[in-house]
Amino acid sequence: MAGTVDILTRAVAGMQPNADQLEFEPRLPEKLRALRFHLRHRVQHVAVSLEHDRPRLATRTCHTASEIQVNVAGHVIRLTGGEERDVQLQEVPSARAEAES
Repeated sequence: MAGTVDILTRAVAGMQPNADQLEFEPRLPEKLRALRFHLRHRVQHVAVSLEHDRPRLATRTCHTASEIQVNVAGHVIRLTGGEERDVQLQEVPSARAEAES
């Protein structure tokens, strides 16, 4: 089961957590409409919803959690507790489109 979660978060969502920020390079397969999961980064609870053209990130209200920085396909945003943000992407390549090129 852990391997499945790892494949989805790393390969499909393109998630790379590091000390400074969370990074996402989403590569959703054409037939997968969305991928949703929750994670915890630097004490902040983050709800991640990835769609082909509009990733959405939301954080829980938490008075002790500090601001986090998130990079989604080159779009850098900062989130504090209780925020929800859509990241409008021009085009996020699907796994199939990359395989065809």
